[in-house]
Amino acid sequence: MDSGDPYRILRDIEQTPIKRGFIAASAPALYLLLGHLLSDVHVIAGFRIDLWLPLVQAAVALLAVAGGLSLARTPRKAKILITAAVLIFAGIGGTARVASPATVLALLIFVMAALTWISFDREPPATAIGLDSTMRLVIESRSAALGSILTWVLAIPLEFASDPAGLLGPFVSVGIMVALATRLPLRESSIWRVPWWVALPIAGAGLALAMLSLGEPRLAALWLPVIPGAVLVAIRRPPSAMLRDEGGWWAALFRQPARLMAVTFLATCLAGGLLLSMPAASGHDPGIAVIDAIFTSFSATCVTGLVVLDTPRDFSVMGHILILLLIQIGGLGIMTFSTAAMVMLRQRLSMRYEGAMTELLGNSERGAIANALVRMLAVTFAIEALGTLLLALQFFASGDFAGRALWRGLFTAVSAFCNAGFALQTDNLIPYSTNPGILHVVAGLIIAGGLGPAVIAGLPAIVRGVKPTLHSRIVLLSTVVLLVFPAVLMLFLEWSRTLDGMSVVDRVTNAWFASVTTRTAGFNSVDMSAMHPASITAVQILMFIGGSPGSTAGGVKTTTVTVIVLAVIAALRGRKRATMSGWTIPHQTLYRAVAIVGLGLGLFLIALLALQLTQAMTFEQATFETLSALGTVGLSIGGTARLDSVGKVIVILVMYAGRIGPLTLFLFLQGEERAVRWKLPEQDIPTG
Repeated sequence: MDSGDPYRILRDIEQTPIKRGFIAASAPALYLLLGHLLSDVHVIAGFRIDLWLPLVQAAVALLAVAGGLSLARTPRKAKILITAAVLIFAGIGGTARVASPATVLALLIFVMAALTWISFDREPPATAIGLDSTMRLVIESRSAALGSILTWVLAIPLEFASDPAGLLGPFVSVGIMVALATRLPLRESSIWRVPWWVALPIAGAGLALAMLSLGEPRLAALWLPVIPGAVLVAIRRPPSAMLRDEGGWWAALFRQPARLMAVTFLATCLAGGLLLSMPAASGHDPGIAVIDAIFTSFSATCVTGLVVLDTPRDFSVMGHILILLLIQIGGLGIMTFSTAAMVMLRQRLSMRYEGAMTELLGNSERGAIANALVRMLAVTFAIEALGTLLLALQFFASGDFAGRALWRGLFTAVSAFCNAGFALQTDNLIPYSTNPGILHVVAGLIIAGGLGPAVIAGLPAIVRGVKPTLHSRIVLLSTVVLLVFPAVLMLFLEWSRTLDGMSVVDRVTNAWFASVTTRTAGFNSVDMSAMHPASITAVQILMFIGGSPGSTAGGVKTTTVTVIVLAVIAALRGRKRATMSGWTIPHQTLYRAVAIVGLGLGLFLIALLALQLTQAMTFEQATFETLSALGTVGLSIGGTARLDSVGKVIVILVMYAGRIGPLTLFLFLQGEERAVRWKLPEQDIPTG
């Protein structure tokens, strides 16, 4: 964490009172939601749930309330209680609505978001000044007010028209909020935005009207949000919110590179989906479905290549141009563009932001970011221009007229270098499986995009005899290994299957092309669904690994896997440090590599579970589809065609997470190492 960021420090200090107030006041919402999910269910696994439904609802809500209220005193026990409430709620609710893919997806998102928010705590630096008890009460009260408003909003569609007894949830929620707010000192001028005697009559009026209307619960509940609303109006905002307002939302966004990249990527994907849904992008009225347009936009911007529509037929020339622009923007990276703009506008970069960009661009000098950006853009556009020329000549020789050959060459070159996998042929590159020229040019572009501009720019110096950096050495060595061995394996396994009937040269070329493209590019020259099961497994491993840091490729990256392999080798040899080429790998780098792989595996398992719960596809299809989306590869063995709207949403989320997930984690872990106030004693534990 950057100890020089006061907003970040205050926000971290405020996390506990925020969670305490919000969880305690919004816990009754679980009561309402669980009752709604089980409203039409009488038996679950032979158990008469309808007889015990109120008790089950109350138990889940009470667990959450108890966990929220005890979060400040016993955080570990509180988190256990809250986690138990969330898992029981999701387990019973998911069992009741297992036939509803949308409900299952919503429950999965809720569980992941809730558990992440509860478990993730960032420790403030030792030099940070804590909040006094009064300010903690302010933060708790405001958070509780938001939680009670959320519960009230949920109660309107769920209970107002069905069971009046369900209105107990909003009343209990407001009661918890009032109990937390009444501890505030009434005459403390630093707390109240308006005099307390103005806020109390507002809340009193709401209570009086509610009490007078108890004969009609629905009418009484309509006045409930007046009370938490009065709290939000009367009580001043917490310090972090006021500090954030001093720099504006734009300054808050730029304080953290990970947040900036995630927001800009999301905004670009959504804007691209809106443009692709217009009639001009498809060439017919009223245009394509919004979900398909958004899916295509995310696939292009995240340089994945998964498609739910036929790109050459379902999109017009305008649509193809939009897709090409999204691919180019996504390949170079929104964050790179934003940094380039800031450099050109002579804006000062924070040390943390500068350090992160330095490593992402593969540069060793912090002060050379501008030069690195210029070099990256120059290398990118030069390689794409050369690829466009070579491919245009090949397409022209294959029978396309000059204009079509040039456009197809440009589109394919940009898509290949950015590792996107989009093609202007319905069958991708299968029609050119016997054209070695096209396949080798595309393979060369994919390799160049997967290496990264920094490594490519350093190749001439390496050829002249200059000793490469450890980063370049690892990238080049791992790339060669991951190209040659899979190519030999696929040639052996597919000789009499997908390569059957080809000449020896074409078989070798297609096996090589499959080894190149399956790691992240998504082009295919053979039918993937007809491949040998062992080849499918090899492809899935390659998709998970991906390309190299700073490149257009996805995956967990070659250097990440190499660092872990070096650590395994060191452990087998009884060494305490991982080494390579005379250099020692820092433990911090190893921890980062393990964290990125762990994040990738976690996202894979969650996405696989979501697809299996909501989609009608085989285990092999679900696994392949998940890894393809997570690694931003774009290959499919039939799973994409089976996706419904919920499945498309899941894959969209996976593509987005796969594109920004490892990089975002890297930026979070890029902060300066904090000094530890004490060292805990060590104790070895058995492993393996």
